[in-house]
Amino acid sequence: MTYKAVLNNPSQLNEIIHSDYLNFIKDKVQIIRIDEGVFKLYTIDELCQLVTIDNKKMSTIYSLKAYVETLREFLGNFTYDQNGNPFTLLRLALSPVIGSENGNPIFVDYKDKNTIYIFHPDGGDITKTTLTLNKIIKNEY
Repeated sequence: MTYKAVLNNPSQLNEIIHSDYLNFIKDKVQIIRIDEGVFKLYTIDELCQLVTIDNKKMSTIYSLKAYVETLREFLGNFTYDQNGNPFTLLRLALSPVIGSENGNPIFVDYKDKNTIYIFHPDGGDITKTTLTLNKIIKNEY
């Protein structure tokens, strides 16, 4: 699988995630609660920072791509949410990471550009939350 993994310029974030969200996280640390977890939303600088996962270097916002390459070996083409609903690994790889808690990234669904999921690296599964990007922007969490 070949895809972009490094941002060359923070202005490229506008192509990946809604500009209202980028304004929401600009220059300030945001913390949100999802169920029992407290997640830190990454700042614009943190979204662009290079991280190394499974010996692959990429921008934080693209970090699910590194997990997907490893997961494909064990799970095939799908992972599943807490209700057993399939979620393609390609869709996971294309979904932007926006924050994390204890090593569990939260991401925006690539398909609808709004639904927030939690990725669990240990098992490769995901949790669909009731939170959306729109609710975060409007401080409705």
